[in-house]
Amino acid sequence: MNYLEENALDLFKFRAGNVRLWEKQSLSLKAAADIIYSNLMDIDKKINEHLEKGTDSAYLYYPTAGLNQVWMVSIGYSIECLLKAIIITITTEPIITSNNKLNMNIFGKKPHDLHS
Repeated sequence: MNYLEENALDLFKFRAGNVRLWEKQSLSLKAAADIIYSNLMDIDKKINEHLEKGTDSAYLYYPTAGLNQVWMVSIGYSIECLLKAIIITITTEPIITSNNKLNMNIFGKKPHDLHS
């Protein structure tokens, strides 16, 4: 194993088992989702105003409605990171297996190899 591989492995081990990093990631994603949600509410308000006036320019705001999916992904990943922090906190199993892979059993998943 060369120097870069050793450093990458150390970083992986540190990040995988660090509850505070997962918590920070969760909070950052939640903050971003809150900004998106606020913008969605503003867009919804503008659309409703146009619809109430009977103007046909409401369609101008619909392209930004794709923010719904971005908001849902951000919230979902935020929850996932928070759950990882909780699981790592309460687990008694090692986070990293003997072959230097993430122990997926602690997350209720069977290990998988993305290269196959």
